[in-house]
Amino acid sequence: MHGSSRNFAWAKIHVHPAELPAAVENEFARGLQLRSLNPKFLYNTPGQAALWLNLHQRLSPAHRDDSALRAYTAVFDQIASFTPDQPVEVIGLSAGSAWKEAHLLQRLSPRASFTAVDVSLDLLLHALENTAPFPQTSAVLCDAAHWETLLHDRAERPLPRVLTFFGTIHNFEPADIFPRLRGLLRPGDLLVVGANLAPASHYAEAMAAILAQYNNAPTKEWLGGALRARGAVGETNVHLDSAGGADGLERIAADFAFSSVVEIRASSQGIRFAPGERFPIFFSYRYTVEKLTSLAAQHGLVCQASATSAAEDEGVFLFTLK
Repeated sequence: MHGSSRNFAWAKIHVHPAELPAAVENEFARGLQLRSLNPKFLYNTPGQAALWLNLHQRLSPAHRDDSALRAYTAVFDQIASFTPDQPVEVIGLSAGSAWKEAHLLQRLSPRASFTAVDVSLDLLLHALENTAPFPQTSAVLCDAAHWETLLHDRAERPLPRVLTFFGTIHNFEPADIFPRLRGLLRPGDLLVVGANLAPASHYAEAMAAILAQYNNAPTKEWLGGALRARGAVGETNVHLDSAGGADGLERIAADFAFSSVVEIRASSQGIRFAPGERFPIFFSYRYTVEKLTSLAAQHGLVCQASATSAAEDEGVFLFTLK
């Protein structure tokens, strides 16, 4: 093999014990019993990963809007200036296909190593493929619940770190994710966040338009896929959820409504669902620029640089510790 193929073929993938098959199956069973599935089950199988990749490439502003890509480029240039001429370790949290991380590595190579962290093995393979031209790449199959352990185990490495967190912050409760991100950083580390946004000037109107991006057959197929793959029959419902939002934000929410009695088998257990029962499966907040930076500041994160797409539907934010 030659060139980038060699790097990709020999890339290391480390697996957290919680992502071994028996542990994943037990977690799925517990989620069914509690009527609250870990969002990882939207991504962690080959079928779900393929559905998500198709949607992401079709709907992500960075894929369809040059101004969104320019926003990332502008902030990536700032990252390069923060770490001039020194080796850095880039860690992609919820890296997905690492398409954006590859653009960052272009500006930091050859002095950057890269570790993709994701809950989907299929997405990690895409990440390794997209970052194959860069010489020092690895991957970790790990759920967001174990980020602290993962980074603590790497804390003694002397290199400054750039943590990337693209396209995912809106899928966490604000009160949970901001203190967690702050806790992952060491002095001197950088955190770069990419977020889907809604412009403050016409927030309600923008949320109605964003709803249409989710309330369609391809997206509903992805959202309901984990339950349907286990034999569930019903309909995926998508709606605006103002009451369930936090910090004055609105969010898109989805649930699966069972249309018939079904017993889903998981981890040698049968979990029964009745007709009409609604199972929450997804939510996605929409921040404004001001709200995201304000909440970050409340949790000790200082915004050093930011940029948005022309429509202000995607933004990139560079944070350091206060």
